[in-house]
Amino acid sequence: MHSPTSYQAFIKEEFSTFRTLFVSPRPQPNRDQTDYLTLFYKNLEENGDVKYPKLHYLSAVSFWKLIFISKPSITLLHYHWLEFQSLKSAFGLFFKWVCMALFRFRGGTVIWTVHNLHPHQGKWIGMNESISRSMSKVSTHVLIHCKEVAELVKDTFQIQEHKLRIIPHPVYPLQRLSFEESVRHLNLVLKHDFCERMPTFLFFGQISAYKQIPQTVEWLAELPQNFRIVIAGKVLKENKVEGDIVDSLDKNYSNVFFYNRALSDRDIQALFSISDAVILNYRAILDSGVFHLARSLETHIIARGIGCFQEWNKTAGVSLFDSKNEFIEHIQRIVLHE
Repeated sequence: MHSPTSYQAFIKEEFSTFRTLFVSPRPQPNRDQTDYLTLFYKNLEENGDVKYPKLHYLSAVSFWKLIFISKPSITLLHYHWLEFQSLKSAFGLFFKWVCMALFRFRGGTVIWTVHNLHPHQGKWIGMNESISRSMSKVSTHVLIHCKEVAELVKDTFQIQEHKLRIIPHPVYPLQRLSFEESVRHLNLVLKHDFCERMPTFLFFGQISAYKQIPQTVEWLAELPQNFRIVIAGKVLKENKVEGDIVDSLDKNYSNVFFYNRALSDRDIQALFSISDAVILNYRAILDSGVFHLARSLETHIIARGIGCFQEWNKTAGVSLFDSKNEFIEHIQRIVLHE
């Protein structure tokens, strides 16, 4: 299984004669330092020494253009996050899949990055697996971020091994701020006084049941020590039930602070910088941008030992656990210094 050192190396090695690269979905605007897609393709746009394919982002309604491309043999399509969680999004994904299949039939090259085995909401799992297996046949190359999940992904989606490539997750170009600088920013933006120094645990990212935040907060509540729990992430419409549960934690525990809002790059940098540890007690995951954000910002990571997290086992700044007891041991040893 080939493991290029970067996405740029992968494109240079295997597609040096290609002229166009279509990417879907589009990156988030104004998130130059924390958006996965922006960072994944950044060097393709900035490096003037190497001739890379010209980069174009495809919106959902623009997929029909793939069918009519004049030179498919020198054109790439790279697709991310192949999943649907509603009937409406199922029809949309089917339309895009048909366009990709016709593009491939005409001689185009399809690259697919596998981010999840199943949708985080746990809906339509069987149908999502079916379309993912179809996608594995349409794709010429399938990308993953670590060797630890290779067999799992290959077996789940029936991917031929020669199609798999391991490409490292992009690194976030952020540095840890001082405590004082972080406090000044957060006091202004979140309207909360973070001046008191105390152990701080961070749960970060969109609120979803697979992150098991309420259960983990209950584990922490059993400890007698004083500490602060910060939960920062947007509640989307489909996660309202879980969002209401997390909101109740904010109301029921004086040391829990929930910020249901979109955050800027600077907000994210400050939150990680005041935190002693970021907690990732995910039920299931292949890889997580939160993990890599914490690595860049030198925030200790306490994570369940699954997926690509296993790649970092025994690495300084990373503590993996498989049970509640191991989780509590990490908390007490690393953050509470017991």
